[in-house]
Amino acid sequence: MDRNNLVEDFLRKQKKMNELRAMKDPIYFKSLEHQKFYEACMNKSKNQDSYHKALFYTLGINEESRKHIDEIFDFENDSIKISCLKKEWVTSSSKRAIYLAFNLYTDGFPTIYEDTNKNDIYSEALEYSVSYIFIDEEGYYFVEAIRLRNFMVCKEYALINSSMLGRND
Repeated sequence: MDRNNLVEDFLRKQKKMNELRAMKDPIYFKSLEHQKFYEACMNKSKNQDSYHKALFYTLGINEESRKHIDEIFDFENDSIKISCLKKEWVTSSSKRAIYLAFNLYTDGFPTIYEDTNKNDIYSEALEYSVSYIFIDEEGYYFVEAIRLRNFMVCKEYALINSSMLGRND
C-alpha cells in the first residue's frame, strides 16, 4: 500500500471508531425496579463513567442490594463501603452482586479483612471467582454489567478485528 492509501485507510478507520464511540447501546434490565434504581443512582452519582454504570447496574440486579445502597456506596465521597459485606442483611445472592460490582468498580477485590490472615483473604478471594458469582439465574445480567463496564473496549475490539479481516463495514 502506498502512503496515500495508508492515510485514507487510517482516516476511514478513525471515522468508524468515532461513530462507534457516539453510539448508544440499549441496556437490558432485570425489572422496572432495577431500571429505576440504576437511573436514580446515576442521577445521584458525581460520575457518569463506565465504572459507575457497571457498579449501579450490578447492585440494582439484586433486591437486597437495592434496599441497602447507602450501606454499600457512599455517594458523598464517591466510594464503596467494604464493611457492608459484614451486615446481617447480606444474602448469598446479594453478596455475589456486591462482589461483582466491587470488582467492576475497582478492577480488584477489596477485602473485608484488615489483618493479614492469609486463609481468610484466600477464602474471600474465591468468592470473587467466576464460578461463585455466576452460579444462579442473575448470571445473564452480570454479563450485561460486564458489557456496560467494557462497552467501548468490546466495540473497538470488534472494529479492529473486522478491519484486520478486510471487512469494511
